[in-house]
Amino acid sequence: MKIALINENSQASKNTIIYKELKNVANIHGDTVYNYGMESAEENNLTYVQAGLLAAILINSKAADFVVTGCGTGEGACLALNSFPNVLCGHIEDPTDAYLFSQINAGNAVALGYAKGFGWGSELTLRYIFEKLFEAPAGGGYPKERVVPEQANKKILDEVKKITHKDMLTILKEIDREFLLQTINREQFKKYFFENAEEGEIKEFIKEIIDYTQKLQNHHIIFKYMMTTNAIYLREYLDLILKYNFLLTISLDGDEENDAYRSFPNRKPSFEIVYDTLKYIQNHHPDYFRDCIRFNSVIHNLNNQQEIFSFIHQEFGKIPFLSTISRTGVKPEKKEEFENLIRPKPMNKNEKLTKEILKTLDLDSDEANMLQSFIFHYCGNVYESYNDLLIKNNEVEHLPTSTCMPFSRRIFMTVNNKIFPCERIGHQYALGKVESNRVIIDCEDIAKKYNTYYDSLRNLCTHCFHKRHCVLCMFDIKNLGKNPICKQMADRKKFEDYLHQYMETLANKPDLYNRIMKEVTLVK
Repeated sequence: MKIALINENSQASKNTIIYKELKNVANIHGDTVYNYGMESAEENNLTYVQAGLLAAILINSKAADFVVTGCGTGEGACLALNSFPNVLCGHIEDPTDAYLFSQINAGNAVALGYAKGFGWGSELTLRYIFEKLFEAPAGGGYPKERVVPEQANKKILDEVKKITHKDMLTILKEIDREFLLQTINREQFKKYFFENAEEGEIKEFIKEIIDYTQKLQNHHIIFKYMMTTNAIYLREYLDLILKYNFLLTISLDGDEENDAYRSFPNRKPSFEIVYDTLKYIQNHHPDYFRDCIRFNSVIHNLNNQQEIFSFIHQEFGKIPFLSTISRTGVKPEKKEEFENLIRPKPMNKNEKLTKEILKTLDLDSDEANMLQSFIFHYCGNVYESYNDLLIKNNEVEHLPTSTCMPFSRRIFMTVNNKIFPCERIGHQYALGKVESNRVIIDCEDIAKKYNTYYDSLRNLCTHCFHKRHCVLCMFDIKNLGKNPICKQMADRKKFEDYLHQYMETLANKPDLYNRIMKEVTLVK
């Protein structure tokens, strides 16, 4: 037999033990075990529902004759596998269960609970279960005098499943495409599946899907992975990050004193861990550090622009981005405390240091950044997204403000598992949350809320001369969704002054303009 081992994510750490015991028993009978993972927690998560789909693909394509799977209790995996055609899965707790399921039910899959009682001697329990599971040909009956009715019932059950289930190919074509891709776009699956599956419609369809994903990875389309992180656990996942060349933005507010707000729940500072990790990458992977790592620092009362810049530039040779804490969602009674928190330390009146910083900043200076933003919005030759290349301006209603559409650019998750479109939005505007085994996002509710926000702003924005090239996020607008007040609203005079200011800068500093156009990638 071809036996497939499939572990879902919560029990990935036990895969090695399970595989060893299963293989030892299979070898006795001349069977072959194919380990479809998960072999480690570093792999892309495989849920018990995905394990069910994976098992069904393997059984129905005859890439596997038998599947051994499981989860914490075994219940979820058992339910998932039995929801698919031609898969008959039994929930196994001990060797007796294994033997009786094999002899009476003659199924083709078992689900074990790897989190219950999996301690000292667990490998012996697994060994005995597998020994009894494969001790004799399936369907032999128990007790022997019951073999005829038991075999008859098995045939009836198989026929019932044919009626109550769609065929596997139909399921593959109708199931959520992203879910299917997440399940099958795994190196171990591709290796063993195409090696063992019979020629037929299922194999061809799976090949078509995988070929499609591979075609996306061509010279015309390059996928880049980006992440903003506090780097506390960066060392742990460094191999994966280096493998895929993640573009990392490291949140670091300066030296140990500047960075004191970034701590663990027990108030232990995180600075030393982060610093040591970054120095390790800088020393051992200098090219990656140079090309793929940048810094973002939040200004508050424990630092200032000078201290942040001096530390990060001297230690890492980088120019940090500077940002402020979002002002949205602050309780009235906490406003004074908040204002004290975000007020930076007084700067050193060292003119030499200031000139050195400005010289080093160059294209990252405040003036250059503002000019870059102006050029981006008014040169008429930039696109905010790939969709802009495909859609004519007059075909889409212009939305108020410059707010990013949810999930269009980035996603941010807080320490309490709330999901936001980015890190600069108040906590009252959460889009969803992450639970232990699922992600909760109500798309209809999100659309309803955003439409409410846009409707409240539409009349206000109509009379603003900045409306076509607004740089303001609507979540920074007071009374959003009610009677919004925008402090950056521009009448004709204000807009004319704005244009005059930047056109004058462009006229007086043509070299700066030329450098921006040649050296800077304009990003909204």
